[in-house]
Amino acid sequence: TTHILPPELPDRRIGILLPNQEARLVDEDENDVNESERGELWIRGDNIMKGYLHNEEATRNAITPDGWFKRGDIATRDSEGFYAIADRKKELIKYRGWQGMLSLFSQLNSALRV
Repeated sequence: TTHILPPELPDRRIGILLPNQEARLVDEDENDVNESERGELWIRGDNIMKGYLHNEEATRNAITPDGWFKRGDIATRDSEGFYAIADRKKELIKYRGWQGMLSLFSQLNSALRV
């Protein structure tokens, strides 16, 4: 999505789709949800990764056979097409090249502020 947002939008909005991108919000059974309902955000497009290098299992878990990347973010889409992140499907995140549990990053951040 684009990160250039009008300042009056709520903080949780992450933007609208860029050209040549597709997105879906799906439930736990991988069925599309209705507008404004929460679902896992899946994205597809030429600028989306095709898989994990030398890790076929991770690729199979993250990318559907028809090319949808399962982000792991629980999101909503409003009537204007803006997406907002509501939650994470898993607590695993990547931050500045490091991968770990979100709670670990929070604890580390708190410890460094002391």
